[in-house]
Amino acid sequence: YDVKQISLKNAKCFPKADGTGKVNYEIWKTKNVSTAGESDSLHFKLANILLNNVEINYRNKEQKIKTNLVIQEMKFTGDFNESKYELSSIGKVYINSISVDKTNYIRNKNLKMDVEFIVNNNNYLLQKAELYLNKMQFILQGDFNYRDSLTNLKMNYNAKNLDIESVLSL
Repeated sequence: YDVKQISLKNAKCFPKADGTGKVNYEIWKTKNVSTAGESDSLHFKLANILLNNVEINYRNKEQKIKTNLVIQEMKFTGDFNESKYELSSIGKVYINSISVDKTNYIRNKNLKMDVEFIVNNNNYLLQKAELYLNKMQFILQGDFNYRDSLTNLKMNYNAKNLDIESVLSL
């Protein structure tokens, strides 16, 4: 299929993982090669995913993670059908809370982002990553592997004009 755009507006999403790691957000499952020699998995070329005013309430009981945020506006672009492609994302998010094991790490913060990846199967290489958490700017470099979970992460960051008061305000 050649889908040009998927748009989601004014929505609430409740992705979760139970205590055994089983998730409720798997959209489709791929199957092995069929007897005719063709894959039974769904393939499509997607140009844009647009999100506007989308609230995400993520819960992971196994890892004790709780996240509540509102994607004010976000655009993802990339050829998600290919095993190697460029993925870009630009947008604004309001983070109500991110907590792990009852410890709050971020509360009531604005996040603005402009990120570009080179995706090669399960490896994600950051080409460009500019994040603004409130008015603090972070430039990220690195890569990570993600299949069913994060298996490897190498990340460096540079924070321009960062002061201790800004960090403590997180």
